Amino acid sequence: MYHFLPRRLITTLQTVIVLVLGFLMVAPAQGIDHIVAQSITPIQISSGGPLGVYYPTATAMCKFLNRSVRDLGITCAVRPSRGSVENLNRLRQGDVDFALVQSDVIQSAWNGSEYLNDITPYEGLRVVLDLYTETYTVVVRANTTIRIFADLKGKRINVGPPGTGHYTVTKSITKALQWADVYTKTFMDFDSSDQMAALCDNKIDALVTIIGHPSSMFSDDNKLCDVRIIGFSKASIARIMSDQNYMVETVIPKGLYSTALNDISTLGVNAHLVADIRTPDSIVFEMVKSISENYRHLQLLIPVFQDIPFHQTKTEGRPAPEHPGATRFFDSAN
Repeated sequence: MYHFLPRRLITTLQTVIVLVLGFLMVAPAQGIDHIVAQSITPIQISSGGPLGVYYPTATAMCKFLNRSVRDLGITCAVRPSRGSVENLNRLRQGDVDFALVQSDVIQSAWNGSEYLNDITPYEGLRVVLDLYTETYTVVVRANTTIRIFADLKGKRINVGPPGTGHYTVTKSITKALQWADVYTKTFMDFDSSDQMAALCDNKIDALVTIIGHPSSMFSDDNKLCDVRIIGFSKASIARIMSDQNYMVETVIPKGLYSTALNDISTLGVNAHLVADIRTPDSIVFEMVKSISENYRHLQLLIPVFQDIPFHQTKTEGRPAPEHPGATRFFDSAN
């Protein structure tokens, strides 16, 4: 294994628990000697916050893999995080085996990014699967006069701390739209778990999140006040996409949420499951295989996958090369 010592300390308890559970499940049939002799390899996926899509997606992936712990000797655990940038930092440092990351962050890391702990090009980064489009989602209070993104000039926009995916994408958007620096001085850095409360308490005028839709963030159970999602003008979208080629145009459809009275034109980035080249091919192969075998269940658990067939998750080598373990799986499946 390539893990560093701190990583081993983190995963020791996980390994012990799996060994005990494995004993309870199979000891009567196979005996204790088989269980004790079995080598368990603990792996981790760096995900996101509990209200986003990354965390439940990673949880489902681990659940699928853990069903075969007896046969594979692999146990999977999910680590929550603040998002793509933290996930990629963990992956590069060897603290996790897989990470869920936005395409813009992957592209920046591949070329070398000032927002990552290591600013040099991340040449060991590999894409395992293309997952779904994450929508750049701008939320305002329902009673505001703000209608489109251009109306936010000079407003208090929560984009998260510098270095987060929300921050970097928003900076790219305002750069493409040629906003003067004075308009970005009112950017706020509330944590994602606090930003909805800040919006409802009038501490900010808008919040930005990059998520797959539909999202539980906008369910009645999580609603703290009446809010609306706003979009971009067609001219702004064209200008941004011309400047930032990793972005795609997308629509939040009318009726998806009770406040979406019309289609909302906005932008998106793609979400990917990634690994380091040091992550063994065999582990990546088994991860992709378990997702493939349980993909229908994933579609039922995570609505953003419902209209995406599994074959579309094979990467085309963008925004980083495909991991050899994923290549091996798709070659064997053909």
